Amino acid sequence: EGNTVVEDSYEYSAGSFASLFIDSPIEPSRRIDNAHVWDYSLEPGESYTLLISVDYRWPMVIGLFVVILIVYIIVYTRKDLIVKKHVAVLGQNSDGTNRMKIVVTVKNKGFHRLNNINVMDHMPGTDAPRHFDGKGPISITKKPANTTQMIWRIPTLAPGQDHSFSYTANTRRGLSQLILPPAYARYIKGKRMIVASSSRLGLFA
Repeated sequence: EGNTVVEDSYEYSAGSFASLFIDSPIEPSRRIDNAHVWDYSLEPGESYTLLISVDYRWPMVIGLFVVILIVYIIVYTRKDLIVKKHVAVLGQNSDGTNRMKIVVTVKNKGFHRLNNINVMDHMPGTDAPRHFDGKGPISITKKPANTTQMIWRIPTLAPGQDHSFSYTANTRRGLSQLILPPAYARYIKGKRMIVASSSRLGLFA
């Protein structure tokens, strides 16, 4: 009062998280835990105005961007196809060779229709595959190491829909020695080639 210089302080307390986003044009004099303290002195006739705000806009913008980025990565990179391969029938022929019926199933687990899916399977160390159920492969190629490559094409596959291919093959190998390689399905998503595969399949006599 009168000609006296007034010295005082103002303390603003916030939670540990909110204190990270306190904004003021005047820097606080000190911090005590989660409290910001402003010291000031006033000459006679002076006034002191302190503006304090807690601004969550940038954290919210950054958080929203991170969420959108994560969703985009998941949607854009996820594989929409499941490929499964298994032996449906095992038997033995009169000449001692082992007979196998191989089934490859492709299922669209995504939310969109997929078009022009190429399905590829390899059969190692066997006679030429035969007895294709349904539509046969568009290509059968003999590869090195006595391996046969087969390619089928699925024109379109709706969400939740699956398609199976099967064939019979004979092998002179013992079943315990035969490991069937994975089957593959390839399709275009956006401008990227996506490849899904089954697991390798070991047989036991």
